[in-house]
Formats: sequence, C-alpha cells, structure tokens
Amino acid sequence: EALENIDAICAVEGLDCVVIGANDLSGAMGLPYQGSSPQVQAGVDEIIAAAKRHGKFIFFSTRDPALAKRLAKRGVQILHVGSDVQAAVAHQ
Repeated sequence: EALENIDAICAVEGLDCVVIGANDLSGAMGLPYQGSSPQVQAGVDEIIAAAKRHGKFIFFSTRDPALAKRLAKRGVQILHVGSDVQAAVAHQ
C-alpha cells in the first residue's frame, strides 16, 4: 500500500526522511528477501523519485556494498551498510 501512496506519503508536512526497507518492500511485493531484484529496485526508484520531488532525505539499509554504491548514485543520501537489526539491538 505504501508504494501505491508514496507520493502522498512524501508530501506530508514535517516528514524529513523516507526510510526504504528492502526486505519489507520485497516482502510486500511478494518477493521476500529479493531486495536486489529488478522489480523491487523499480519500486525503490519510485520511492526515490517521490522523495526527491518533495525534498525529503532518503535512507536505505543494505548488507550489499555494491548496491549501496548504486543507490548513492541514484540519489540516496543516507546509507547504512550492515545489519539494521544488529545495529538496533546493539543500542538497547
């Protein structure tokens, strides 16, 4: 649902950053754990485009350094390379 409404989501006043969860997105698209797949990356492109249109920062977490480099070239400003779950648990 979020992908279908991404433009409206990015238009929300006070929203500063859009967080793209590749596993969440791929699962919602019926392609669990396939964040690098062309279909999921097309969804990522839609999110990036909407965020840029509305002046929002974009955050993406991946374990794949090569994907992180490609996303930086596509406009993602905040990249976490590693396990987001381990990073969250480490701060509890």
